[in-house]
Amino acid sequence: MKISRIISKKLSLLKENTDFLREKASMNADEFCNGDTRYAVERVLQISIEIILEISEMIIAEEGFEKPHSHRE
Repeated sequence: MKISRIISKKLSLLKENTDFLREKASMNADEFCNGDTRYAVERVLQISIEIILEISEMIIAEEGFEKPHSHRE
């Protein structure tokens, strides 16, 4: 599968995650902290960060840049 197609799929998933997070942003603190919402939001944020890091690594590899030693670079 071409890298552009993989990145496109990952960006699509990231968009879905962003939509979910925007929907939850309107909740008040009590609604957010009660139930499983907080944990769902945390998980979606974690997955979104992983997607961003994966896309970054793909672009770095595709462009032939030196691989960073940490995610801070």
